[in-house]
Amino acid sequence: MLGQRDAQSSLFGCDQRFRSLVGEESFYIYLADHRHELFRDEDFALLYCSDNGRPSIPPSILAVALVMQWYDNVSDEEAARRSKLDLSWKAALGIELMDTPFVKSVLCEFRNKLIIHKQQKHFFELSLKQARMHGFFKTHNIKVALDTTPIFGKGAVEDTYNMLAEGLRQLLRVLARLSSQSLEDYAASHDFQRYTAPSFKVTHAIDWDNEQERSTVLEILVVDCDRLLLLARQTLATYAPESLEATDILKASELLSRLLAQDVTRTTDGRPELLHGVAPDRIVSVHDPEMRHGHKSVHQRFDGFKGAVAVDPGTQFVTALDVLPAAAPDGGSSAPLITETSQTTGASVDTVLGDTAYGTAEQRLAARGHYQIVAPVPRTPRTGRFTKDDFAIDLQEQTVTCPAGKRAKHCYRRTTTTKSGHRFTNKEFRFAQTDCAACPLRTHCIAPGASQRTLLVHEHDPDLSGPRGQTLPTNTRISDIVPHAHCC
Repeated sequence: MLGQRDAQSSLFGCDQRFRSLVGEESFYIYLADHRHELFRDEDFALLYCSDNGRPSIPPSILAVALVMQWYDNVSDEEAARRSKLDLSWKAALGIELMDTPFVKSVLCEFRNKLIIHKQQKHFFELSLKQARMHGFFKTHNIKVALDTTPIFGKGAVEDTYNMLAEGLRQLLRVLARLSSQSLEDYAASHDFQRYTAPSFKVTHAIDWDNEQERSTVLEILVVDCDRLLLLARQTLATYAPESLEATDILKASELLSRLLAQDVTRTTDGRPELLHGVAPDRIVSVHDPEMRHGHKSVHQRFDGFKGAVAVDPGTQFVTALDVLPAAAPDGGSSAPLITETSQTTGASVDTVLGDTAYGTAEQRLAARGHYQIVAPVPRTPRTGRFTKDDFAIDLQEQTVTCPAGKRAKHCYRRTTTTKSGHRFTNKEFRFAQTDCAACPLRTHCIAPGASQRTLLVHEHDPDLSGPRGQTLPTNTRISDIVPHAHCC
């Protein structure tokens, strides 16, 4: 049941007795003065049962503790210790010197309740509400800077063998529970006992560098997966389609089936082989199936998710947040972030600052009539040969002139589809083979094995190569523009 803080502050509270010691200008005293405005117990009522149970620790206290935990970057255990012993924390919480407000399990449970009830952004929204009330967003039109940051997942990332074995093990656990048996007993009765060990590969004393031995183990593993999936389908038929038991079987079976489909292919004679390359939208962790491989840059790879952030450079307040799949393109997050920024600040976005991911043709077309994009135009990869920037493009005359002075007058329509699914009808200009064959700059222009130079001109090329005043230098980072973005 919801517990509530006494509306009457105590004269013996640490926020009254030790203000000067903690520091009048400190963040802790700011929280002490504004916690009643930021966090009210009734705002968290949906997290608790309304009519029975003993009263909880007031959620307004736990909410302040979570903010300080983030601010000081400490664990749940350390947060509980500081709430008991640290004067700064006690002042912010508004408790007395000898009070012990909570233990670490209570703080963890409160955080989990916020996540389960999809209230984890509640603090963020409250902070922006306070910012509006105190006049931080004074104009009707604002700029926002957009960027993403890696969020590293906590699920174990394993190779194909251990992932398949763990997926099989999870389905085994479901079937064992439904049959009222232990995992070990159920596995032994169906000849799956080798999958009860924590690591599948440890149970196989083979030379893992030997391709033939690996193939033998893979074949056994895939056969066992197929056999267990068949057993799961047979068990599923004994339950009603809408039952919780059927839902659990389907969830575990679908995960194992997807792991097989993404990493294993079958030869013409039915033997399983590992797929070469990485399947699109590949699951990388059985323990957190929503995790994905991601790239923040060419050299920076991570496993987890992407955090998309919008920042008002004027106040340096974070105005919108979102979580994306790790493999999602950065620019795809711009529309939701801009919409959320307008809602949270009460202002219209008239300018968007971003890196190259936000300066694509799709982003500029979406911005028309709504806001201005200030972002670098994506550049052609450097290959050591002449790029599009080295050619003179005259769309009025429908010609392209190369660095050697030769002119291409013939173009062909070429339809291209971007990763986001947008289709463009571009123009491909082709230079004469005779001009390219005798050109002294041939080695600096044409790829080995090609007979002539071609140049693709985008359907919206004038928009992509517009005034330089509307773009940022190619090497600009958003952190250079907004170095200290924060929530209040």
